[in-house]
Amino acid sequence: MERRQVFDLPPIKVRVTEHRLVTRRCGCGQVSAAAAPDGVNAPVQYGPRITAIIVYLYMGQFLSKKRTAQALSELFGTPVSEGTVAAATRRASGGLMGFLELVRGRIAASPVAHFDETGFRVEGKLHWVHSASTGKYSLITVHRRRGMKGMDHAGVLPDFAGVAVHDAWPCHDNRVSHGWTKIGIADGDPERLYL
Repeated sequence: MERRQVFDLPPIKVRVTEHRLVTRRCGCGQVSAAAAPDGVNAPVQYGPRITAIIVYLYMGQFLSKKRTAQALSELFGTPVSEGTVAAATRRASGGLMGFLELVRGRIAASPVAHFDETGFRVEGKLHWVHSASTGKYSLITVHRRRGMKGMDHAGVLPDFAGVAVHDAWPCHDNRVSHGWTKIGIADGDPERLYL
């Protein structure tokens, strides 16, 4: 017997769910209205799955707003505007504050963490992407300053007391109280570090 298997996705089609909210006036004059289900806040909106795909393509795969909207249209036959991509991302980021604080705290409490920064343009002006990471957590923030103000804005180094792995940029040394300056990788194996 020979077996051959084909893994594929079923055809994906957007489904519209309509909620009809009835309002009635009683003979006594009292008006009663049905409440919309949780999360249904507008007359027309995208649901949580499409929103998750939008945020994933835009933020996780680093597509532009235009390409994210185009991908949704081509993959699912659902026209999405660049403004919708921006709004969905803004709403999603609004719910992350508790998670961001948890990640900041875990990195700051870690015995070893990596710190770096790199420049890039935001609306034509130089800004800095600051990263702080461990083997399990990564925090990436953007600030208009490269130095201590940018690092303080990320919120990890002011509370960090472990071994800082970095590129020996002097500003890192100013923020790490133990004065550690550089760590290397032995024999190309990231598990074998030397100070």
